[in-house]
Order: sequence, then structure tokens, then C-alpha cells
Amino acid sequence: MIQQLFIGGVLITLSIAVQALLIGLIERLFVRFHPWLIKPPRIAKMVLTLIGVVLIIMVGVSLSTWAWALVFLALGIFDSLEPAVYFATVSFTTLGFGDIVLHPDWRLLSSLAAANGLIIFGLSTAFMMEFIFELRQAQRAYLSKRQKAKQKRLIKKQVKKQVRKMGTGKGR
Repeated sequence: MIQQLFIGGVLITLSIAVQALLIGLIERLFVRFHPWLIKPPRIAKMVLTLIGVVLIIMVGVSLSTWAWALVFLALGIFDSLEPAVYFATVSFTTLGFGDIVLHPDWRLLSSLAAANGLIIFGLSTAFMMEFIFELRQAQRAYLSKRQKAKQKRLIKKQVKKQVRKMGTGKGR
């Protein structure tokens, strides 16, 4: 049992580290492309950005699932790659079909894989929601700033027009 807890703990830690690195990458890309992202067309950029973010996050999920599968193989729990990947995926996504179960000596690992999946999917979902919120907030701030600048220009134009009228005597 201690061995399973240790192996599971290491895999969970690595999985979180991978996901955190990928989230950091997304943050860097967001900062780099921020000026472009906030300008119109907003919807098209939101869709493209979300697709990219989800794909990057799924890379982390896939790497974590494969790590679990490779450990299952290394421990001799499965004889080939396909059932190891299948079981890791089913466990990581918490589906737990039950068509394949681990030997009682190793079954604690499947619950740790499921806990790992819950953590990663929860973290990823929270990050995506925050990302969308930040992007939409930045886009709204940009539009608001543009509208205020446009209003200022209009007011200046109207003031200049009035001053000209007053200078020619037409405004009296």
C-alpha cells in the first residue's frame, strides 16, 4: 500500500507540474499576443484562442495519462501498451467502466489515477474560465477606451467648430 501511495503521489505531482508548466506557457502567450487579442474582431479571436488553450491543456492531460500507462507497464500490471493506455485513460477521466480492473495488489493506483484526473480537470477548467474572463475583460476595456477617445475627438472637433464660428462673427 505504501508503495502504491508513493508511486501515485509522484505521478500526481508530476502531472500537476506538467499542467502548471503548460498553464504558464499559455499565460506567456496571452501576454505576448495581448495587444492583438483585444482588438476586433473579438469573437473570431476568442474562438481561435479557446481552441488553442484547450489543445494545450489536452496535451497536459494526454501526457499525464501516458505517464500513468507507462508506469502500469513498468510495474508489469499490463502486458501491452493498449490496455495500459486504455485503463489509464478510463481511470484518469474517472469513467471507471470496470471492464478492466487491477489486481488487488495494485488497485489503489486506479483510485489515485482517478483523483489525479479530478485534480487536473478541475485545475484546467478553473484556468480556462479565468482565461476567458481575463480576455473578455481586456477586450471590453479596449473597446471602452476606444469609445472614450472617439468621444473626446468629437468634442474637440465641435469646440473647434464653435470657436471658428465665434471668430468669424457667425456664432453671435
